[in-house]
Amino acid sequence: MGNPTWLRRLFFKDKRLKLLSLVIAVLAWYGIKGTVGQHWLDRSVPTIESASATRTMSGVPISVVVRPEPQVSVTLSTAKVDVILRGSSSVLQKLTRADIRALVDCGDIGSSTNCELPVMVKVPQWIDVSTIARPASVRVALGQAR
Repeated sequence: MGNPTWLRRLFFKDKRLKLLSLVIAVLAWYGIKGTVGQHWLDRSVPTIESASATRTMSGVPISVVVRPEPQVSVTLSTAKVDVILRGSSSVLQKLTRADIRALVDCGDIGSSTNCELPVMVKVPQWIDVSTIARPASVRVALGQAR
């Protein structure tokens, strides 16, 4: 199998010198790690909060949800809404008006009624609705379809 003396010499000759080298290496590693680690902590690390941005989408059309009678005519006080969105700036830049749905649910009110209902906004995943700016609610007039 060969002579194992070279292997024995590699590990066991000059034990003190090898132990001293190991101690110096460990101390140097801790010293460098502590300095570099502290330097990294001093930097401002981008987080979700600092990377988030807001964007106003103006003129988002409002859709009406009517249940169960589709023969009801619906008149809204305004047909469009402005929405302030919050999310990643790269995602917000790619967002279009077609990606956002503004809805008014008229399913729970009776026919021939005038009332004010809130506007609900549906957005893609990873985007939050910060504010429904103008208007947050719309006046709805229901009547019989002609």
